[in-house]
Order: sequence, then C-alpha cells, then structure tokens
Amino acid sequence: MAAREKLGINEQRNSPEMLKENRVNNSFRSFIVGFAAMLLNTFVPFLIRMLMMKYLGENYVGLNGVLQSTIWILNISELGIGSVMVYFLYEPAAQGDERQLNAYLMEIRRLYRFVSGLIFIGGIMTIPFLPRLVSGEIPENENIYLLFLCYLAAIVLQYWMWPEIASLFTAFQRADLQYIVALLAQSVTYGMQILAICVLRSFFLYIAAVVFQVVAAGLLQFALRKKYFGGCIPKGRLEQEKKKEVYKRIFSMIGHQMDEKLLGNVDNLFISAFLGLEVVAVYGNYMFIVTAVSMLLNTVYSSVIASIGNAMAVESRKSNMIRFDCMLFLNNLLAGWSTACMLCMCQTFMGLWMPEHLLSMDLVVLICLYSYIIQMRRSVQTFKNAGGMWYNDRFKPYISMTVDLVLDYILIKTIGLHGAIISTVICVGLIEFPWEMHVLFRDYFNCGEKKYLKRVVIYTMINGGFCTMLFFIANHFIAGQGVIALVKQMLLCTGGAVAFYLLIYKGCEELRIWKETITELVFH
Repeated sequence: MAAREKLGINEQRNSPEMLKENRVNNSFRSFIVGFAAMLLNTFVPFLIRMLMMKYLGENYVGLNGVLQSTIWILNISELGIGSVMVYFLYEPAAQGDERQLNAYLMEIRRLYRFVSGLIFIGGIMTIPFLPRLVSGEIPENENIYLLFLCYLAAIVLQYWMWPEIASLFTAFQRADLQYIVALLAQSVTYGMQILAICVLRSFFLYIAAVVFQVVAAGLLQFALRKKYFGGCIPKGRLEQEKKKEVYKRIFSMIGHQMDEKLLGNVDNLFISAFLGLEVVAVYGNYMFIVTAVSMLLNTVYSSVIASIGNAMAVESRKSNMIRFDCMLFLNNLLAGWSTACMLCMCQTFMGLWMPEHLLSMDLVVLICLYSYIIQMRRSVQTFKNAGGMWYNDRFKPYISMTVDLVLDYILIKTIGLHGAIISTVICVGLIEFPWEMHVLFRDYFNCGEKKYLKRVVIYTMINGGFCTMLFFIANHFIAGQGVIALVKQMLLCTGGAVAFYLLIYKGCEELRIWKETITELVFH
C-alpha cells in the first residue's frame, strides 16, 4: 500500500468501476491539454513558415526541410524505445511495484543515452555529405555544417536529459503533464524563432532556439516528475529474462521506426536531388497541412493509447473488440471530415498563406488521398502499439521501405511530385494497412480481419461520396478566395459532416456508445 501511495496509486484504482472511470477521465484530461498544445503546434508553425518565406526566402524554407529530414532519418537510432518501454511500464505502474518500475526506468535511461551516442556519431559521419543533399546553391552567408550541428545537438540532448520521464507520464495515463511541458517550452521557443526571423533575420538563431526548447523541456519534465512521482527514480537492474523480452521487442521495433522516419522524409531528399530546393519548399507547404491535420487527430489517439493498453492487459478480448469497433468508427468519422476539409479548403488556405506557390488540383487530390489513408489506419495502429505487437509484423516495414525507395527513385525522376505521393499511397494503402490489420486480428482478437476490411471499404466509399458532394457544393456555391470564403468552407465541411454522418449512421451501435460516453463525461 505504501508503494502505491508513493507512486500516486490507490487500491480503489484497480476495481472495475474505478478503472473505467479513471480511463475515461485521464483520456479526456489528456485530450483537453493535448488539444491546446496541438493548436499551438499547428498554427504557429504556419505563421513561422510564412514569415521565413517572406523575410528569408524560399531557399531557406527548402534548406530547413532538408536539414530536418536528414535529422529525422538519423533519428532511426531511437529504435522506438519509448513506445516499447511504455508497454512494459503498464503492469508495474498499475500494481504499484516500485522496484520493478524503477528498474525499467533505469533501463530506459541507459538505452536512450546509448542511442544519443549513436546519433552523434552518425551525425558527424553525415557532415561531409551534406552539400550533396542540396540541389542548387546554399543561401549566402550560411554555414550548412554549423546549422546541421545545431539540430544534431538538440536531438542528442533530448535523449540525454532524463528521457525516461515521458514514458513514466504515459504509463500512469498522465500525458497531460507531457503536453504542459510542450506548451510552456514551445511557446517561448516560437517567440524566439519569430524574433530571430523578423527582427534579427538570422536563420542560425532560428535553429539555435530548438536547442533551448530541448533544454527547457528537460528541466520542466524533471521538476514535474519530482512533484508527482517522487518515488519513481531510475535505479536497479532488470532480471535477465525481462531484459531479453525488452530487447526482443526493441529489435522488432527497429524496422517500424525506420519506416516511420523514412516514409515522408526520403521524399524530400529525392525531390531536393532531382527537382531542387524550391520544389521542396512548395511541396513542403502542402505536406505541412497534412502534418497539421495529423497532429490535430493524433491528440485523440495519443490521449487514449495508455487507457487502451491498460484495458488490453486486464480485460477480455471481447470487451476490447467493442472498444476497437468504437475506435474504428470514430477513426472513420475523423478521417472523412478532415479529408473533406482539406479537399475543399486547401487551395483557399494556400491562396491566403502562400499565394505564389500553389500546386495543381490533381496533386491536391492525391495529397488528400494520402492523408485519408494515413488517418484510416490509426485505430489499428493504436491497438497494435498498445498491445506491444511490434514483433508480429516485423518484416512489414522492410518490404514497405524497399518498395517506397524504388518507387520514389523511379516515379519522382520520371513524373515529378506526383510520384512522391503515389509511391507513399501504394506503400501505406496496399502494404502496411492491410498487414497491420491482419496481424492485430490474427494474434490478438484470434479471428479473421475480412469483416473489418470490408467495413473499411464501405466507410471509404461513404466518405468518398461525402467528400465529392462537399467539393461540388464548395466549388459551385462558395468558391472564391479570402478569409470569408475559408470560413464558409469550414462551416460547410463541419456542419455537413455532422448532418451527413448522423443521417447515414443513425441507429449505429458505435454511435450510441459514443453518445453515452460523451454525455457521461460532460454531465458527470
């Protein structure tokens, strides 16, 4: 009991009634704070990118994209340690096993500090090749090596300054603490970056602010850990069997991490090499919107993953099947609504934000398709990750990456930007998503996935009709440019989604469950 109190857990928390209530409340609290962090991280980067384009020029935007992509690829060395170790922390956190919990935290710290060394070595070895990654002239008076070293320092420090704390917060379903850290550190950092661009006109200081953010976030995490989880101190060692299981899952995660890092970032490198920095900048503007949408919706999934992990550990597969049905249904609504918004509003928004850098509408449609597929797999990914099922589809990422690299090289070289999107759509839609669903249903739910693949196809057909209908209405009745047109399109998409989905899914069991959950949460 003393250990539980020290870790912030009480005996009632493991009762079925309190367990359900805590899951819902923790998820809701994380969603609210995460949504605020998402708003900051969505809209301010748009402003900063616009200011960089205006005051520094599109070559700087392209250069920044190439540097960030290179760092993200180096970050493959992270191996998904955080995701893997959170899975192992669920059980000792729920049971109040302080000794086991602290041993896992110590293992996380050791692993991350080892990884920081690998990233540093990899970064130093990458330096001589940096000029080859940029097609065209590097902006005058900029030292690409120094700029790269700033980004490298930021990522190395991130894995050195108490990296285990983020996993600790997630395991206790307190992702809201992590979001608070992000809100505070990023708010100050964004202010510094705007000052660096608009007043000082310094790209170096813009990147140096990222180093400040990492240090500030590390110190804030440490302070919150002392306040809320004083008994959770990394110390001790894991038993040999537990350590073997940890490393087995981490090695399985390597491919998944490589796939995640390479999937979008390799596109930028191929585009830079074949088409130049200016095209990287224009393409990056549109993919920035995709990232913003993904961040918006990710708030939902990141808020519930710890609760789902807890439920998968202690409840029956039958009850978790109901949870999956509800999550897939919500996933479908969010993917359809967000795709409709992008399709109807993207060009209007770009006309306000970057009017001189517009892509053709056929490319916009492809980008919307890519975003939809990425979002539709989120429910499957959430359950698979919560269940620690990285070993089960360990070969999938290597096949997907190989196909993506080959298609990127061939298609970008021959048909340009269309090839970058088509290659990713093929890999995600035809390889990764079906494979992930097959593994989840075969190895956890112990049943076939055909029924659910059919449901995804039906959802997609409904969403396709919905998006086509709204696009037709937007183009013929509220077409135009400016803020007023953008607001009208947003109201059309959101109001249309509510009316359309309530009509189509009236009487649906998943909709009834979501209504009851939201009502209970609001009026409890």
